[in-house]
Amino acid sequence: MALDGSMAIADFPRKAKMWFSLLLIIAGLAMYWSWGLLYGAWNPLAQDYLGVWAIVSVLVGSGVLGLLIIKYEE
Repeated sequence: MALDGSMAIADFPRKAKMWFSLLLIIAGLAMYWSWGLLYGAWNPLAQDYLGVWAIVSVLVGSGVLGLLIIKYEE
């Protein structure tokens, strides 16, 4: 049975949103990991590294929120 053309087109934005959300999560974790390796700063809540924590939390939080929106969009 062939897929309807409109069904295939409607599924594309959902997959794009999912991959973008996953990319945000991976970028946030990669930034935390690389910052920790470069500067030996594994405690993101230390006062000197709050900027890194702010960026990482926004990236990961946006990615998780995007995945939750996709899940409950149906």
